[in-house]
Amino acid sequence: MSEIIAFPTRNVETRPSDSVRDRVTAVDRVTQMHPDELKQAVQVVEDDIQVEWLNRTAESGITHRIGSNVFRRSRPGSRILASDDVGVVSSSWLEANFKALNELRCDWGGRITMVWNLVRVEGHTAPGYVSEVWNRLVADDSPLERIVVVQNFDMSDFPAPVPAVPEPVSVISSADLEGVLDRIEAEHRAQRAE
Repeated sequence: MSEIIAFPTRNVETRPSDSVRDRVTAVDRVTQMHPDELKQAVQVVEDDIQVEWLNRTAESGITHRIGSNVFRRSRPGSRILASDDVGVVSSSWLEANFKALNELRCDWGGRITMVWNLVRVEGHTAPGYVSEVWNRLVADDSPLERIVVVQNFDMSDFPAPVPAVPEPVSVISSADLEGVLDRIEAEHRAQRAE
């Protein structure tokens, strides 16, 4: 019978914050890679990123998914679409997102407000890459009216946003979200009334 070998014990006691910091550092390194570098570092199959419609005609609630990101219509009958922070995105992800937004634009009768709820600290996609691909996609007629970024944590360490994306982008706190959505919804009602 083989001898059972015990795992060595750690000499240094770790705290939960250490593992979070290590994970954030590791993910941050990956998220700052150019997508071509990322392909070499991990096995990313971009062809598998497609729009998965879950309830395209939802008055409110979940509409679709792209990769691990779930999108939801945030208010009944509104043209406001929300999702949690995506972290790293690829060109296939952006193209799938553009396709879904255009389909919802047709279904909902107008351009869409996208609400990005930032829920993680760990990194971002290189802004230059994202803005270049997105600008190419929306060059003629963007499906987005505006992007609202909901900041839930201190972002002072993050790089400055690249203002090349053609939609107006506003960064707000989570406490301000409901008031901002009320104003957007009022604008949409006024547009429909005209």
